Amino acid sequence: MKRFLLPVDGSPSSEHAAIVLIERMLTGSEKIELHLLNVQLPMNYDLETNLSGLSVDNPQQERGERELSSVCALLDRAGLPYACHIVAGNPVQTIIDFAQANHMDRIVIGSRNLSPRVGELMSAVARNVAKGASLPVEVIPLHI
Repeated sequence: MKRFLLPVDGSPSSEHAAIVLIERMLTGSEKIELHLLNVQLPMNYDLETNLSGLSVDNPQQERGERELSSVCALLDRAGLPYACHIVAGNPVQTIIDFAQANHMDRIVIGSRNLSPRVGELMSAVARNVAKGASLPVEVIPLHI
């Protein structure tokens, strides 16, 4: 069984990447142990908490859960197992470090692609994860 890491940020591109993986998992073309990772930027609690309306106890956890919710709902409806992880840090480095520390076989990441030329305007996070990771990275574009 392959261990895949899917970074999820609540965007349409991360949801699209999840849909592509769900289709693969349902067709049985790949046996996948799926881990969802939400990376929250480190925050200034005083300013961010007042502006975001989140509780002071754990605003990053709440935001992470909210950003994961649509992908979790898709996986739940499909009856597929997964694990969720919410961490704070620099998104690119945190994704790479998490994948390596948890022995992932592949990172699958969604990316907006605003150009008909493949990869021309790939999101900065997806591009930098693909450049910096020592394991395979599959970028799934969402064409807008």
